[in-house]
Amino acid sequence: MKNLKRAAIALASAAVMSVGVVSPASALSSHPALSFRLPAPSSSPVSKDAGHIENETVRLLNDYRASRGLNRLNVDPGLTSQARGWSQRMAGGSSFAHSNSNVFENIAWNTHAGSDSFFNQWKGSPGHNRNMLEAGVTKVGVGVAYAPDGKAYATMQLS
Repeated sequence: MKNLKRAAIALASAAVMSVGVVSPASALSSHPALSFRLPAPSSSPVSKDAGHIENETVRLLNDYRASRGLNRLNVDPGLTSQARGWSQRMAGGSSFAHSNSNVFENIAWNTHAGSDSFFNQWKGSPGHNRNMLEAGVTKVGVGVAYAPDGKAYATMQLS
């Protein structure tokens, strides 16, 4: 019964806190990583155009940064690969948590996937927004993956 109660609390927390923020390792003490157990995937993967969402998210980010007088970011293949891998891991159902990378990182899940969905989640959260408007970053990687139940997971890494 105790484990069932913990699982219910974790699921409720994950639903309420559908996004997370992580800054470089030097700031981790003030922004501890979030970690929630997710329910096991229930069916076969849903086919979606993750690449289109990734590209549109970067476009929205760069337009947003430019509107604030900040430099546009270059898509970095290494960060993109890392972000995709992390989103795939979260979509696999093991956990909703931050990676241990030494980058600014935003993560999110959403039942209605779209570049504007993830971007607006991050923009509306002070910590995520701060990561997206970090003046010192020059590179970005965005990865999107889908759980078998159709839920979309996204990771944005900035360096």
